[in-house]
Amino acid sequence: MPDDTSNAAARPSGDLFSVAGKVAVVTGGSRGIGAMIAGGLVRAGCRVYITARKAEACDAKAAELSAYGECISVPVNLAAPDGAEELIRFFGEREDRLPILVNNAGATWGAPLEEYPLDAFDKLWDINVKALFRLTVLSLPLLRAAASATALTRTPWRCATRHARVPARTRRPWASPSHSCTESTFCPKRRTGSCWWTCMQRMSG
Repeated sequence: MPDDTSNAAARPSGDLFSVAGKVAVVTGGSRGIGAMIAGGLVRAGCRVYITARKAEACDAKAAELSAYGECISVPVNLAAPDGAEELIRFFGEREDRLPILVNNAGATWGAPLEEYPLDAFDKLWDINVKALFRLTVLSLPLLRAAASATALTRTPWRCATRHARVPARTRRPWASPSHSCTESTFCPKRRTGSCWWTCMQRMSG
């Protein structure tokens, strides 16, 4: 059977990049880059779940974005021991698949080198590494349920490297095409905004 992806070049760009009708989770979606990504996805036709530690800010941003589509607030602290489980439990009660997971939530700590506290590393490790890894692992059944050979799941990670498409078969030769996914990493610098704005414009046609 011919691979549908062989006709990708002939498809209209709006169809090729469309995420209309899909479901997305954007962690740290109440402000900054996360709010921008969530807003772009909502406008592109996604049902978007956003998370934030502060319930008031999360609810307010979800209400604001709901003027353009469907946005659901999920106040949760992903750095807490059961934070990722709480999010997946909430999401799983409402959805049976997850095409798009945006691991955007993160923290930073600025201080002069000689004054930098060692316990700051624990805080940053918990939210920037452990929480991201835990949420992604817990999301795997939902991500796999949404994946197919031609409809890839998207899992952007907020890191200081550039985009890389890594089908699971590249790392695991025995994996089926349905386990393929797009693992994107992007740098939270000035140009990130323009990159995501370009992507959102393409998705919305």
